[in-house]
Amino acid sequence: MILGIDIGGTNIKTALVYENNESVDFKYYSKTPTLAKKRQGEGILKKVLEIVSEYQLKFAITGVAISTAGVVSGQTFEILYANENIPYYKGINFSTEIMNTFGLPCVVENDVNAATLGEWKYGAGKEGSSILCLTVGTGIGGGLILENNLYRGFSYCAAEIGYMKLGDSTFENLASTQQLIKRVKSKKNDSQIDGEDIFRLAKDGDEDCQKAIQELIKQLCLGISNCVYLINPEIVILGGGIMEQKEYLLPRIQREFEQIFSNRIGKPEILVASLGNSACLAGVYWLFNSFYGKNKL
Repeated sequence: MILGIDIGGTNIKTALVYENNESVDFKYYSKTPTLAKKRQGEGILKKVLEIVSEYQLKFAITGVAISTAGVVSGQTFEILYANENIPYYKGINFSTEIMNTFGLPCVVENDVNAATLGEWKYGAGKEGSSILCLTVGTGIGGGLILENNLYRGFSYCAAEIGYMKLGDSTFENLASTQQLIKRVKSKKNDSQIDGEDIFRLAKDGDEDCQKAIQELIKQLCLGISNCVYLINPEIVILGGGIMEQKEYLLPRIQREFEQIFSNRIGKPEILVASLGNSACLAGVYWLFNSFYGKNKL
């Protein structure tokens, strides 16, 4: 039985992961605060080892699969880079420590790559062989499946599309949820308004909120179109908390993208991620099996 661990900036989520008729299920799910700024890299490593020990005492675990923020080596599983949200994370190697401490094999993958794998194998992208997956939140992250392979890039930084330049700004500075909230706060002079408020007001006819959302959609589709021109994926999957507003957003995104891409052949299908918060755990579960014999990456 595989123990899945998803290390986020807010929580560390854990579950036993197993396959069930070409999908994945989870048992004994739990979460604990990451406390990233307080624990820092070594503290998070210590907490993960405690979690593995607790599960191992109760269950016959045969391996550990970890999803985490940061740039992760696809060969050694070491954290190669992480921003200030997790101080002193660079150089941490969960795989080596878990093997040395418990004798258990362990894989580690970047969280957006993990979510991309999860959606490809078990979620919205099951029918595709070339997929671009975007997570839209505080920033914008990307993952890329090319011809049935996860593409990481030579330094494991492929699909960092949030940093892509659009005019004088970047993709995530124009199309992230954070920017949507900033726009509306400035327009309304309301420091307390959040994303849920914005969509509620937009649905009630508020023009400021409707215009701000449409601007986000426009910038999002411009960024997506640039990626599509380059890599020609058959499916684009949109995830992140903002896509909980699927019914409001998806038809508008599809219309905007159709206008931008109207004179081109090979338009990708634009879908919403279907696995939600479980995508990362599903993805690293599949990745574990790809390294240890069950699947082939």
